[in-house]
Amino acid sequence: MLIVNIVPNTNSTITGVNEVGSVYSPRLDPTSGTVAPSVTFLTEDYGGVTAPGIDLVFGTADDVFGGAVQGTRFMITLTGVPTGISLWAPRSLPASASNLPGAGASGTATMVRVVASEPDGSGGAIGTPVRNQLDRIDAAGGTVNIIYEVVAAATNAVAPNINIIMTGAAPIATGQIRAALNLAPIGPPTVSGARPQFAGGRSDKAVANIAACASYLLFPWVVFTGDGAYDTGMAIANTSADPTGPQPGGINTPPQSGDVTLYFWRKDGGTNPAPQTIAKALPAGQTTTFVASSLKDPFLGYVIAVCGFPFGHGFGFITNPSPGSSGQFAEGFLALSLLNPRAPSVGVPPVFIEANGF
Repeated sequence: MLIVNIVPNTNSTITGVNEVGSVYSPRLDPTSGTVAPSVTFLTEDYGGVTAPGIDLVFGTADDVFGGAVQGTRFMITLTGVPTGISLWAPRSLPASASNLPGAGASGTATMVRVVASEPDGSGGAIGTPVRNQLDRIDAAGGTVNIIYEVVAAATNAVAPNINIIMTGAAPIATGQIRAALNLAPIGPPTVSGARPQFAGGRSDKAVANIAACASYLLFPWVVFTGDGAYDTGMAIANTSADPTGPQPGGINTPPQSGDVTLYFWRKDGGTNPAPQTIAKALPAGQTTTFVASSLKDPFLGYVIAVCGFPFGHGFGFITNPSPGSSGQFAEGFLALSLLNPRAPSVGVPPVFIEANGF
C-alpha cells in the first residue's frame, strides 16, 4: 500500500481574504449570508473582495453578479496510473466526528469529495460525509481527477492534507505516476458554466514510481573453454523466505516466486548465446544451478541473471575439472547485485513503489 500525501496549502497558494475570513470558503446561503449545511452544494462568497461594502452574493438568487456556484474546489489529476493499481480517496476530510458535516474545526477547513463531476471539475454533487471512509476511484486509461469541495471553514482555515492510497493486485504494470493540483473548475469556459473558474496548467510532478519486483545479479567472469580445462558453475538462491515471528528474530518477508533467466555477453564481442531460463517460478527458499558447459559451445565473458523475485543472491565457481592436469585449481566468488537504472531502488513486494511528497 502506498500513501501519496497531497498538501493544498503549500501547492496552491491563495492570497486575500473574504467575508468569512478564510481563503477556503463554503457556499453561503444567498438570502441570509449564513452557512447552510443542508443545501445540496455549497459555494464561495467573494463579496467584499472585489467591491468593498457591497455584498455580491447576499441576493435573492445565486445568479446575482459575482455569485459563486460552488465552494473552493481542489482537483487532483493523476496520470500514468498503471494497470493493476487501485486508488482510494477519503470521502471527507478531516475524518473526525467533530467537524462532519457542520462547521470546520478550528483552523481547518472541512472538505468532501465531489462525485460525477465534469472533466474540468465543474458540476457533480457533494457526497455524503462519512467518517474514515475510503472510496475506490477508477483510473480509466491511466488518468483520473479527484475533486474536493470545502463545505465548512473556520476563520483563517487551512485545507487539510489529502492522502490518496494506492494498492495493487497482480498483474501490475510498471511506470511513473504523476500528479497535479489545481483549483477547480478549470476554464474558461466550463461545461456547466461554473463560477468562479480558474486557469489550470500547474506543473505536475512524479509522486510514485512502480518498478518490477526483481533481482539482478552480475557474474563478471564465466569461463567454459570446451576442451575440458575450465568450466563455471552458478548457484542462485531465492532468499525471500526468511525467519518469521516477532522481533528481534523475525524478518517476515512475504515469500515470492519467479523465473530466473541468464543473459550472456562474450568478452570479444562475438555472437552471444541465447538467453537461458534456468528456473520457472523458483519458490522462496529454493536454489537453482547452472553450469556453463551446458551451453555446449565455448564461452568466456560475463553473465547477468534476472530473477523475478526480490532478494536473489548468487555464487559462482570456476574450476579446472581435468584430474591430474598441471595447474589444476578452483575459485569461488559472489555474484554482484545490480540496480536497474530505470528503477528508483531495490524491489519490495509485490512491486516497488517510491513515493514523493506532493
